[in-house]
Amino acid sequence: MVPTLSTQVSQATIGAGDTVFDTITLTDNDDATGTLSWKLVGPKPIGSDGSCAAVDWTGAAEVANGTLPFSGNGDYDTPPTALTGAGCYSS
Repeated sequence: MVPTLSTQVSQATIGAGDTVFDTITLTDNDDATGTLSWKLVGPKPIGSDGSCAAVDWTGAAEVANGTLPFSGNGDYDTPPTALTGAGCYSS
C-alpha cells in the first residue's frame, strides 16, 4: 500500500494572536519510520465567496516550518504557531 497523509487544523476560525497547530494523520505506513516536513503559509485575503476554499497560494509567505519524526501509523502534531495577521493560512 501507498502511505496516506491527511491534516486537520486545530481550529477552523482563529483570531490574531491565537495559536494554531495541525494534526497530521499517517496511515497505510507499514510501520516505517522517518521524518515529516511541514510548513504553514499565509495570510492571504479571504476569497470573494467569503471562504479560503479558492485562495491562490502562489507567493504566500512562509509563517512557520519544521520536521516531525514518525514511527508507524498515527497522529503527529506540529508545534503551535501564533498568527499575527488576519486572512487565510494553509499547510
